[in-house]
Amino acid sequence: MGVRYGSLPFKEQIAFWRAKELVPTERWNDRVREQHDTAFTVAGAMQADLLSDLHQAVTKAIEQGTTLAEFTRDFEAIVAARGWTGWTGEDTQAGRAWRARVIYETNLHASYQAGRWAQVQAVKQFRPYLIYRHSDASIHPRELHVSWDGLVVAQDDPWAQTHWPPNGWGCKCRMFALSERDLRKLGKTGPDTPPDDGHYDWTDPKTGEIHRFPQGIDPFWDYAPGRSRADVVREQALRKAEGLPPAMGDELKAFLSSRDPLTDKYFNGRVEVRDPDGVMPKLGIDAAGAASMMGAPDGSVIELIAVDNAYEFEATGPLLQNAMMRHLQADVSGLVMHNDYFALEPAFRKQKIGTRSFALQVVALADLGVASIKTYAAGSFEEKAYNGYYTWPRLGYDAPLTAQDIAALPPELRTARSVLDLMASEAGRAWWQTHGGPRVMVFDLSAGSRSRLVLQAYLENQGIRL
Repeated sequence: MGVRYGSLPFKEQIAFWRAKELVPTERWNDRVREQHDTAFTVAGAMQADLLSDLHQAVTKAIEQGTTLAEFTRDFEAIVAARGWTGWTGEDTQAGRAWRARVIYETNLHASYQAGRWAQVQAVKQFRPYLIYRHSDASIHPRELHVSWDGLVVAQDDPWAQTHWPPNGWGCKCRMFALSERDLRKLGKTGPDTPPDDGHYDWTDPKTGEIHRFPQGIDPFWDYAPGRSRADVVREQALRKAEGLPPAMGDELKAFLSSRDPLTDKYFNGRVEVRDPDGVMPKLGIDAAGAASMMGAPDGSVIELIAVDNAYEFEATGPLLQNAMMRHLQADVSGLVMHNDYFALEPAFRKQKIGTRSFALQVVALADLGVASIKTYAAGSFEEKAYNGYYTWPRLGYDAPLTAQDIAALPPELRTARSVLDLMASEAGRAWWQTHGGPRVMVFDLSAGSRSRLVLQAYLENQGIRL
């Protein structure tokens, strides 16, 4: 499975990244640990204009969801324009690709985890524990990282601060905040005792200086990105909010909260899961993970079934009019989640609960390396009982236009070849709403995809914070 940072970019990640200063360095360990919380560095990039261009390229990747391929093209253009030479990897195409990937993955993952640190600290009063999760997306799993999977520690435990991911180059592990109720669902009465895996000595090949690190953690990765400044930034913002007019201050305080009220009210992984076929261990998820993969709201009862070459998910609950049904299956593109049926009780349909359900599902599936989500988008202008044909594209689903669709397009829309092409303009949306019809649609879960960008823009427009 490929790297998926695509949980959608979020304000804590972006705020952490924007606060960094540009610091020229000769070697990768000229600045280490918490020093990276305030500095953007690229080993060997000593020129201010070169470092600025590289910073802008990473900023674009974080804020716009740039893919690794696009970042690599930007990297090559910057290197050529600035005449940067003498750096590790420049002599071969493979080396250049490796260097671009290291810059891209390290900065995206570290900034993501710094944003996540800020989020878990914001809810520490209600979710005082952290659970470590190893990522199956790792091509070469580290033995100790795998052994830590499922370990629950208190947020204030020193182990959490030295083992907060990433724990090395290319590490894709995660930690998630848990409440007391979550702990009980795991069959635990308290946090685990962190293992004593020992330490190892590492000698700097240039200076000869000896450094000691916990086993399983690469040199200088034994810290939590963002920890050194998360509390300071939040306190400064809250103080600023106190000095603003009431309406503006309240708006800023609400923005600083990690989730919007409705998301926090209905989506916390508080579900009951029946798993007679052992699907959860096979997927490496817990009950909350099963809820997220479906987009199931709190109070749902989820049943997981292994059938032939697929895993079926079915949920019932107080917010659901009928059973929510999904199934996960592989095809030539990779793992695909099929969203087969979903209908909320009428009282919840005007609150964007369905949008939140889907957006959280996107985040969870992308993190697991699922390639796409497919659904049958029902309805048409004449068949008003269903409106999926129009609603789902607003959230990023796409489908090719048929020859009949294209032939019926007015001249100004004649270049459109997909539903999202039409949804990109007001005229196109109006045409599709009155002329569109049911069909199978696909949501592309890859980082930086058109589907992801459409969904991100819609969530921001609606003020939905996950």
